[in-house]
Amino acid sequence: TAMGGGSAMGGGTAMGGGTAMGGGSAMGGGTAMGGGTAMGGGTAMGGGTATTTFRINNGTSFPLMSVVIDGVERIPTPCIGYNPGTYFEVQVAANVSHTWTAANGGVSNNTTCPEIVHETFGATFNQPAVLYQQTITNGPFERYVNDARGYTYSCWEGIYSDTQNNTRIARLRLNNGGSWRFQETYNIGGGVARAFQGTSWPEQTRTLDFQFTYRITNATGFWNARYAHGAGANYISNACTNATCTAEYQYTRQTNAQGLPINCPP
Repeated sequence: TAMGGGSAMGGGTAMGGGTAMGGGSAMGGGTAMGGGTAMGGGTAMGGGTATTTFRINNGTSFPLMSVVIDGVERIPTPCIGYNPGTYFEVQVAANVSHTWTAANGGVSNNTTCPEIVHETFGATFNQPAVLYQQTITNGPFERYVNDARGYTYSCWEGIYSDTQNNTRIARLRLNNGGSWRFQETYNIGGGVARAFQGTSWPEQTRTLDFQFTYRITNATGFWNARYAHGAGANYISNACTNATCTAEYQYTRQTNAQGLPINCPP
């Protein structure tokens, strides 16, 4: 039996009404927001006389708003950011070891520009005598669904009544790497109403406050779903409260007192 096709999911909006920060591409040339002034060019760090370019490519979903190299903030001006698909670069001492951290996110207003951090990144590197680049990307979706709880999988349960007033127990397991299993029974321990499995539950969109939309897919179709990380709630559009079994229903995380996932589908 086919899973049933979902419709395209909508995109999230920025938390607290924030808007995306301006983009930049050239070194120290971020776009000003809310009256901010674009920064000037970077200067050599680390005490060396020979400098070369260190570049951070923004491959995330949100503007790059902080870059700290050797403990010095290189984007110090509020309301300055580097949009997804652009980069920030600065001159640093060549043939010297450096550390860097970066943060992406947004702002809650464009006047005072209080920053909302989404994710942070960082590493140690040896700057060569030529351009050196690092690319930051979104943290994996499964990190928030599974890894944050210390396990490589999670199990979810939804209980609802179908169009014939039967109680259905729906259970879902989401594994790191993309595989998943689903089983739905009539009442606890009753006959199996539906059972599916697949190899993909890819992220579709995310917001600053970690609201995700994703799809649970296999060869026969997909279910639209959304995950609210702060609340720890999963909402999946596969409940049989209509003719096509695409009504959205809330699934709750299933764990024992020690946090081990339980009530997983067989």
